[in-house]
Amino acid sequence: MEQGKHVFISYSRVDAEFALRLANELRAAGVDIWLDQLDIQPGARWDREVEQALATCERLLLVVSPDSVKSENVMDEIGFAMREKRPIIPVMHRACKMPLRLHRLQYLDFTKSHEAGLEILLRVLREQWDPDKYLAHESTTATKTGSSVRRSVLIAGAVAVLGLVGYWLVGRNAETTNSNTQKIAANPNRRANPTLRSAAPAEQLEAGYFVIGLSSHDKSEAEQASQRRNQEGFNTFVVHSSEWQEFKPDWYFVVFSIHKDEASAKAQEAALAKRGLQARVQYSGEKRK
Repeated sequence: MEQGKHVFISYSRVDAEFALRLANELRAAGVDIWLDQLDIQPGARWDREVEQALATCERLLLVVSPDSVKSENVMDEIGFAMREKRPIIPVMHRACKMPLRLHRLQYLDFTKSHEAGLEILLRVLREQWDPDKYLAHESTTATKTGSSVRRSVLIAGAVAVLGLVGYWLVGRNAETTNSNTQKIAANPNRRANPTLRSAAPAEQLEAGYFVIGLSSHDKSEAEQASQRRNQEGFNTFVVHSSEWQEFKPDWYFVVFSIHKDEASAKAQEAALAKRGLQARVQYSGEKRK
């Protein structure tokens, strides 16, 4: 089976909310990710889809938590990645002891600052791959050189985190403004699955199937609802219905995502429903002139 370019996210069901937030953030930044909550279409065989995505992934992103290290499915996915020599990037979501087979891998710590951890993760995903840094080995004996390298990486990582946290605290407003204008990078190696669209200026949004939460005639109410959802880990944004041909005018919509086809939008709607969130899917039509 031909290897793809996507990043497979392995996680425990207990950490589903964090995994979905991280997947949406990475995808919005142009990273080709695969997550079962987003990429398995209705009616598809779950186990078969997961197996194929894992077999063709370029690397594996592991969400580490007390639950994931006890999960047989997660351990199976780690074992496969090791056998196939896929790079493994552990992301510490909730503090726990790393599995023995991964103890030589440096992890990214999201427990202190999600924003700082995400910034470093994006740098890691975009750099040239050094197999010695990201490939786990069955041997549990660390060499003296390996220990020295790991200490150096820990020190460098700590310095980077401190710098990024300072940057985040000082320039958070500017950073938020810049992120809202970011477009999803085109990737010729992507699968045919549609791409989620995240927050962007109204003139940059494309027609598609909108996954809509709250609808209100009051702009302030919609913006406050969007802010609450984003504090919960989503990446929602507000659009004015009057800009689109198929929407009734004078409404403000809180939008979770925009999809190229209805099936994937419905899948996102179903995923939100499982979490007790009401949403609906509506096609926007083209923009009004």
